[in-house]
Amino acid sequence: MSSRLVDKIRNMEVPENGNSSINVMLGVVNIFFFGFGMIAIGILNKDPDDLIIGILQLLVPLVGWIWAILWVSLEKPIQEC
Repeated sequence: MSSRLVDKIRNMEVPENGNSSINVMLGVVNIFFFGFGMIAIGILNKDPDDLIIGILQLLVPLVGWIWAILWVSLEKPIQEC
């Protein structure tokens, strides 16, 4: 990971390049479809850091969802004892 990407994440910096109206609209999209708005901003602004952040925003909840399913599947055999 580049130090610029780490600084962007640590400082909670939002995208400032490109058309601000489009950035706001894609920010709203990002609220409902996590990661997609940021991925689009990264592509439109040709900013690989924003693209990587969008991919992480998309993957982190997915990992949590899979983890929750695994916990439920492990809980059933325990309850049968």
